[in-house]
Amino acid sequence: MGRNEESNQKIRDERKDQILNAALKIFARKGIGSTKVSDIASAAGVSHGLVYQHFRSKEEIFEILVENAMELTKQAAEVISKIPVSPINRIKTYFESFIQDLERQRQEGDYPYYFLIMIQATSFETISERVVEILNAQPFPLGTFFFDTIIEGQKLGEIVQEDPMMLTSTLLQLSLGIALCSTPGKNPMPTPDIHTILKMLKP
Repeated sequence: MGRNEESNQKIRDERKDQILNAALKIFARKGIGSTKVSDIASAAGVSHGLVYQHFRSKEEIFEILVENAMELTKQAAEVISKIPVSPINRIKTYFESFIQDLERQRQEGDYPYYFLIMIQATSFETISERVVEILNAQPFPLGTFFFDTIIEGQKLGEIVQEDPMMLTSTLLQLSLGIALCSTPGKNPMPTPDIHTILKMLKP
């Protein structure tokens, strides 16, 4: 690849990332159903036609964002899984980091964009078949992290001997609920106390 071609490819990649980043924020705030390609183009500061040069439709953009969300969640779960602490403290570390990030975002007037994307992907009936395929291709990484950690903790006797799938579901739904309630607003709900969350898991 010549220097000019490399330069052109870099520009194309930057434009594509620019559009994806803008779409992430628009989808998270408005929902995929209410979002138009023109909204994405306007937010990205590019022409309507340029969006179509990189993506076939807003649905394809959403699909890529779901793939990105899965990959980022997987990477974060892998990092926490390698922390040399007990299972219950691993879950504590996750919620501490998660809540701190949400609080920082809220103070900056920002949103937990990827969490809001995943809520749409897993609950909206209008989601494309491709999104369903992406979600079914592998277990949700955060769910896998919770399940494996709970099983390990139960073997060590530091996590209650309840159905690990039910405990996993509880922690997942709690995470999604915290993310939803952390969006900027005049009267945000108080963030759950981490020690209260851990009490649910202790024998």
